[in-house]
Amino acid sequence: MEAYRSQIILGSVALYMLMCIGVGLWAMRRTRDAHDFFMAGRSLGIFVTSVAVFSSTMSGFGFVGGPGLVYQMGMSSIWMVVCTAIGFALSFHLIATRIRLFAELRDSISLPDAVGSRYRSRSVSFWAAVAILLGVIGYLAAQIRAMATVLKNLLDDILGGYVSETGVPLEVCVAVS
Repeated sequence: MEAYRSQIILGSVALYMLMCIGVGLWAMRRTRDAHDFFMAGRSLGIFVTSVAVFSSTMSGFGFVGGPGLVYQMGMSSIWMVVCTAIGFALSFHLIATRIRLFAELRDSISLPDAVGSRYRSRSVSFWAAVAILLGVIGYLAAQIRAMATVLKNLLDDILGGYVSETGVPLEVCVAVS
């Protein structure tokens, strides 16, 4: 089994990437306008929406940073899971429902649209978009770092140390791809 380890890992990575491309092509054919792209035509149920929210939020930290924190700090870091669950439940109950209803009423497709519509100001909409963009930059940097860490640990042995020997950080390779 050890002899086929490299082929199994590379095959799994290739299969995953092909599946991602397939889902992207399938979704691209079904997308007709901005509402379909951003809101899936408002056709998703609560289960699919909640899975999408959690997968977006827990991505790099949930699979790389969180387990690393638990490994470093031990079970005392379980507070993180409890606080996250309570925070999600409260934010959905107190904020998300009202924003969703308001967005449906005003036909908004993004949070900056809803905020701009609420205050009747394109300037407020612009600054909300800027604030979100600034927040997303740090979030995406963490995701790129997490993906690079996973790929380096997964593929560096298979590629014969090529990733380490080139001197090009894997984060750059992930960001460029």
